[in-house]
Amino acid sequence: MQRTPGKTVQEREQYWTKIIEKARTYAGGVAAYCAKQGISKHTYYSWFKKLRKDHPEWQSDLTSRSAIAAAAPLRVVPAETEVEERVQRRKFTAAYKAKILKEAENASDGQIGALLRREGLYASHLHKWRKERELNNLEPKKRGRKVNLLLAENKKLQAKNAKLEKRLQQANAIIDLQKKIAQILDGTLVQPDEEK
Repeated sequence: MQRTPGKTVQEREQYWTKIIEKARTYAGGVAAYCAKQGISKHTYYSWFKKLRKDHPEWQSDLTSRSAIAAAAPLRVVPAETEVEERVQRRKFTAAYKAKILKEAENASDGQIGALLRREGLYASHLHKWRKERELNNLEPKKRGRKVNLLLAENKKLQAKNAKLEKRLQQANAIIDLQKKIAQILDGTLVQPDEEK
């Protein structure tokens, strides 16, 4: 790109005014004129923007963004559109899973993708559901923490063990007390052998 000819600002403005006038009247349009002359469209529109305030006849060449926005029809959101506060998690029934798996098996390779897009599913859904079907368990699983039966049984046995240990300590305490009492009363008690 050559520099704009002219030593003063007025000379450069005159040069670009002539270029812009020729481009405006060119049959192929501004872009074709710029390409033919080897002028950058960016440079052309930069000068156009600087000079158009002095040339009111150019105002119709560029529509402003606000004019385009005013001309565009407004999109009105229908009144019945309702936005939920919280998205509901999708729940897939066993019948639905079986139906989709059957459709996927009967579909060709290209149709499986279309089926997944139509239903809003992922390939991982099919993979997971096939495994569930092999285990004969397509019923939906309950969400949340899974209960560990061994952990529950372990806690139950620990509680029972603690209770038995406490009873054992009580029984040992009673036995120790009985021994002490027996030692104290040993001298006063008559042995059965001595009575004869």
